[in-house]
Amino acid sequence: MVLLVVAAYLLFEVAARSGGFGDAQACLEDLPYSPPHEEWQADVQWSWWPLGARCTYLNPENGDVAVAALAWRDTLLVALPALAGVGLLARAAFTRRR
Repeated sequence: MVLLVVAAYLLFEVAARSGGFGDAQACLEDLPYSPPHEEWQADVQWSWWPLGARCTYLNPENGDVAVAALAWRDTLLVALPALAGVGLLARAAFTRRR
């Protein structure tokens, strides 16, 4: 049960850190996201698979677009404790019935 709580906390933390609550500021300040150039405008889109934010940058002068791809690190950070917690709960339920 503790692992499921840890997974829920990590999911909230990943969402808050990567701009998952619609905050494009995360695409401008926080690593690993950073604009190619300081004057570029940023937009953030939340993704559930893989977990995290996809930052899209627009050059206001000529319309060039750059997209910061999502990494699997955050997905693994949340999924591993969640899967371990579910596995332990299933094992405990199966062991009790014997």
